[in-house]
Parts: sequence; structure tokens; C-alpha cells
Amino acid sequence: MRYSFIHTSDWQLGMGRWFLGVEGDARYNQARIDVIQRIGTLAREQGCDFIVAAGDNFDSNLVSDITFRRSEAVVKNLGVPLVLLPGNHDPMSPDAILAKFQDSSDDGSSAIIVLDSFGPVEVIPGVEVVGAPLKSKKPVTDLAEEACAGLQPVGSEGSSCRSRILVAHGQVEARTNDHAAGLIDLDKIARAVDNRLVDYVAFGDTHSTTKLDERGRVWFSGSPEPTDFKEIPGGGGENASGNVLLVTVDAPDGATVNEVTVGVETIPVGEWTFEAITRHVEGTEDIASFIEELEEYEDKPHTAIKYALTGAASLMDHTMLAHALDRLRPQFAGLFERERLHNLGVEPSEEDLDHVDLRGYAQDAFDELRQGARAGDEIDSQALKILFRLTASR
Repeated sequence: MRYSFIHTSDWQLGMGRWFLGVEGDARYNQARIDVIQRIGTLAREQGCDFIVAAGDNFDSNLVSDITFRRSEAVVKNLGVPLVLLPGNHDPMSPDAILAKFQDSSDDGSSAIIVLDSFGPVEVIPGVEVVGAPLKSKKPVTDLAEEACAGLQPVGSEGSSCRSRILVAHGQVEARTNDHAAGLIDLDKIARAVDNRLVDYVAFGDTHSTTKLDERGRVWFSGSPEPTDFKEIPGGGGENASGNVLLVTVDAPDGATVNEVTVGVETIPVGEWTFEAITRHVEGTEDIASFIEELEEYEDKPHTAIKYALTGAASLMDHTMLAHALDRLRPQFAGLFERERLHNLGVEPSEEDLDHVDLRGYAQDAFDELRQGARAGDEIDSQALKILFRLTASR
């Protein structure tokens, strides 16, 4: 049999981003709902049989009623069945928000299936989905292993299952040298695939799209809208979010693991961009290049930039940068300095001195501030830049 589905995760509906301000944060919250509608449109256009959302569908079990109702209106009209797994942000605890969803379709075309137990669920004829739902924010066992423990290989005698998908949520490698409770063992996942307990593993939790095995059958889908900044240059941070995965499985009856084919296509669906830019500057040309880089962002209302400039620049260059930032800042969803990393010193040039005409105490103050700025005093540097802007504009 051949079927296809969309693998997505980490919608985190209701997530706020304070650095966007009140207006930007409201638009961002709505964007996280809007992208689900686009996922549904994509699924219908691609002829998908269903959608799998692998956990953290909501940012919390305590999101506002407005967020839930707006989300409910979208997910109940996707046009294809939707499979939801509880994650660490929206676990299947007594206050589970996912428990509010009920099947609102008589013909099943918009069915909502919540994987609230380890038992396999037939999502379309012949295809089972087995979930590893979180019942609390911090699991203490490998839930993916538990979900696979009672499974028989696909095509076992007496079974109508012709293909099976595992849906899990969590990390697969420790972030420290200590053993992390609830860590998912990838070796055991690989054995589950080798033994055809499952044909594909849909993971959630990591927000960047990531392939986890050589065969291409175990993936993190990543969040469909970014939640954190990508480092430019370097590519660190959240470097591959804003996507969903279109998964196509071809599993002939009686096929061995090597006879099953799984195709995975990464499809961008997000509208927002979060980038953290670090640049070393050494003069007017570098400052102008940074300003030009900001100018080239096409969708500024859906773009948040935090920047860190290092090095030194003349007073005229600082003034040019300040004017450009004042003009560009209102165009972006967010444009702000990374205070921890930004370290652009002041190095007055001869040209700077030609643009000031000071006498007496004012000249003495300028000279004193210039010496402090050269010594690395941040207060003197800021004061010198302000004094220069005031005098140079006379």
C-alpha cells in the first residue's frame, strides 16, 4: 500500500515573545494559528491521508480560552484527519487541554485523534499510529521504548496492520554527561524500524528539522514557525525551523524492511524570521555593509533581528549607524542590540574633529570624553556620541 501524511510538531500555540512588543507579539501569536491552516491546505493539495502533530501543540495546558477557541476552529476544519500527541508543554495530565478536542466530523474527513495511551490507533485502513504520550512535563522513562514494547511486526499473522508509524516527543541525546531521565534511546528506535515494528518515527521537541538515521525514517519535523534566533553567521541556534515534512510510505504486502520505501520532503511553511547577526566592523565600509544587509530583508514586519557589532568606528560612522537604525527599527517586528555581545568602540577620526567647532569648557569636555572612550569607558563613549551628534548637526 502507498500513503502519505504531513509530519509536524511544536506548534506551541499561545507562545509569547516579549521582545516583539505588544503589537508584534499579538501578530506572532496569530501566525502560529494561521500556519496550521496552511498545513491543512498543503495536506489537501498533496493528497495526504492525514496529519501527525508530534507534541507541544499548545505552549501550556493553561493557554487562554481565546487561543484555544481560535485554534479549535482551525483544526476542526483541516479537511484531513489530525493526530495529536501530548508533549511536555501540553501533557495528558488531569488538566490536559487536548482532552477538550472532540471529533466534529460525521464522515471522519476532519477527525481529531488524541494519542492519550500506548495502544495503536488505525488512522486509515491498514495504517496504525502508535503514540508515546507524555502524562507529565518530565517523563522518567523512555516512553518511545514503552510504546514499542507490545507491538508485533507489521503484517503479523492475524493482523490487519500493513504499515505503522510511531509518534514520540522528547530528546534523544543528553545535553550533559549525566544520564537524563526520559531520554529516548535511538538504538532501540533503530531496532524497532529494522524489525518492522514501525516504518517511520515522527519526533517532536527539537524545533529545527533534523534527520536522525541513515535510512531517513526517523525525523524531528521542527516547529512550523520559528521560536528562537538563528545565528548569522555560523548557523547555530534554531537553524532549520519553519518547515513541515511530507512523508510518503510505499509498503507492499509482506514487504521486508528493505523493501519498504519512505520518502521525506522538507516543505517551508513559516512566515516569520528570527536571526541573530554578529559582525566585526573596521570602518565606514563595514558599517554601510551592515546597514545594507538590514535593508535587504524583504518581509520586515515578520522579521526580528538582534545584532552585535564588535570593533571600533568613528563618530561619523556611529552617527550614520544610529540614523539608519532609527529609520529601520519601526519597519521590523524587532530590531535590537544584543547587549551582552555588542561592543562597538568609538575611535574619533581626523574627519570627526573637522566636523566639530567647540571652544572652552565644551572643547575640554569633548577631549576628556574622547580619552575615556579610547580607554573603553562605555559611559564616556555614549556621551561622546551624543555630544558629536549635537555639535555636528549645528
